[in-house]
Amino acid sequence: MKKTLIIISFFISIFTFAQIEKLSGKWILDKVLYKDGNNLEINSPYYSFFTKYEFRDNYLYIDIGKQKITVDSKQIKSDFRTLNYFFVDNFLVLEDIDDKEKKVFAFLRPNDFINRYPEFAPKREMRNGKNVLVCNEVFEPNFNYEDSYNDFLIRNTPQGDSKDDIDLFFKIEYILTKDNKIDYIKVLDSKTPSYDSNYISALKKAEKYYKNPFNEDLLIIQEEQFLKWRNDLTNKDEIKLYDIRRNISQYYEVNKFEEIAKEYEKLKSLNIGENRFNSFFEETFIKSGIAFLALNNNVKACECFEKAGDKTNFKVRNYLINFCDKTKN
Repeated sequence: MKKTLIIISFFISIFTFAQIEKLSGKWILDKVLYKDGNNLEINSPYYSFFTKYEFRDNYLYIDIGKQKITVDSKQIKSDFRTLNYFFVDNFLVLEDIDDKEKKVFAFLRPNDFINRYPEFAPKREMRNGKNVLVCNEVFEPNFNYEDSYNDFLIRNTPQGDSKDDIDLFFKIEYILTKDNKIDYIKVLDSKTPSYDSNYISALKKAEKYYKNPFNEDLLIIQEEQFLKWRNDLTNKDEIKLYDIRRNISQYYEVNKFEEIAKEYEKLKSLNIGENRFNSFFEETFIKSGIAFLALNNNVKACECFEKAGDKTNFKVRNYLINFCDKTKN
C-alpha cells in the first residue's frame, strides 16, 4: 500500500510539473466573456482592455505586481485569490472562484496572438544603419525585474512637481541589441533637459534586466504622459477639458447617455496643444463612444472610438472589432 501511494504521488508530481511548464511564460488577454458564453455589457470595464500575465519562478506577474503562487492540476492559488484554469486549443482560460459575475478570461501566448491578429506583427524599420524589429505591447522583450518596466522607471526617475510642468509629453526610442545591450538612445520629444537626462540614466540601469529572446535587434519606443492639476492651469480650453471630462465621467456613472452626447460635442471647439492631456481625450472619446452605442448611434460611436485609437489600442480594440469593422458588414 505504501509503495502504491509513493507511485501515485510520483505521477501527481510529474503531472503538476507538466502543468506548471505549460503555464510558464507570457500570456496576452484576448477577451473576457461570461461563463455561459455571452458577451459582457458594453460599459463593463472588462469589455476592452489590456493585461498580460507572466508565470515565472512560482510567481504570477501582472500589472499590479507579482504574487507568489502554487499550482495544481486545476487551480492557481495566491494569498489574494484562487483561479480555476484549463486549456482549450491554444487558449489559457482563467476564472476567479470569487467572481460573482462568473466571467472567464481567455489568454493567448504572444506568438499565437500575433498569428491570430496580424496587426500586432512587428514591423521592420531602419535605425542607425540597422534593420530592426519594432516592438509593441504584444511583441516585446522580457524585462526580468520584480515589478514592471514602468515601475522601475518611476523608482529611478525623479518625477518633480507637476505644477512646474510645461511640456506634458515625453517620447524616446532605443535599440535593444540581440545580445541584450541598449544602443542608439534618441529622445524624440523632450520634456525637460533634466528629465531627459534622468530617464536615460534610469534606462541604462534597466539594461541588465532586459532579455531579448528573438535573436534580432529590437526598436523600443516609449511614451510618457503627464498631467497637471486643474488649479494649476491657466489655459481656458484646458480648464474646459477638465470640466467636460468630469461631466462625462459623472454622467457615465448614472447612464445619462444623452448628456454625454452633448458634452462630447463641446470637445470639438477646444484648442489644445499637441500631445497635451492625451489620456483625458482618450478616456472621454471611449466613454462617449459607449454612450453613442447605448443611443443606437453606431456612426458617432465609431467616430469616437477611432479618435481614441486603432485596433492595436486595447482600450478600444474590441469596440472597433465588434461595432466598427466594415469587413463584417
